[in-house]
Amino acid sequence: MESKGTFCKYRLLFLLQSLWLNHLFSTDITNVADSELANLVSAELTDSHIIRIKSILETIISQGSKFECAVDQSLNILLQKDNTALQCMAAQAIAEICKCEKKRISYAYSEIVQSLLSLLGKPICQDNVEVMKQCCRGLGNICFDNYVGRDLVLN
Repeated sequence: MESKGTFCKYRLLFLLQSLWLNHLFSTDITNVADSELANLVSAELTDSHIIRIKSILETIISQGSKFECAVDQSLNILLQKDNTALQCMAAQAIAEICKCEKKRISYAYSEIVQSLLSLLGKPICQDNVEVMKQCCRGLGNICFDNYVGRDLVLN
């Protein structure tokens, strides 16, 4: 019986160690993506920068509300860039992140809301329909169960 108990202890120890290492690895990847995104959006947009930014945004979008780092300032800068694809992906990332109540509250501030609203204020054309849809999703998620977000949008 002791050998079975010992086996269970080692198995549990192995599982905990694996979970801990997985958490460390995923956090490091997220932190690298966060700092890299901040550096890329503050620089001039080159083709290679745009490709890398899109890759990071795809990661943020796929992780959605589970994305741990605060990238709101970088996303806000991207909303203001003159690149429809990056604007669309940034708005989609905001919409996905703001599905979580805690993050929804942290994204409810005037700069993000104003950037999303200013994109919605542009004339509608075939090229920006998806941007407008993602902006509406982002604003809707910011406002959901969040009176501060609703007040920002209404004012």
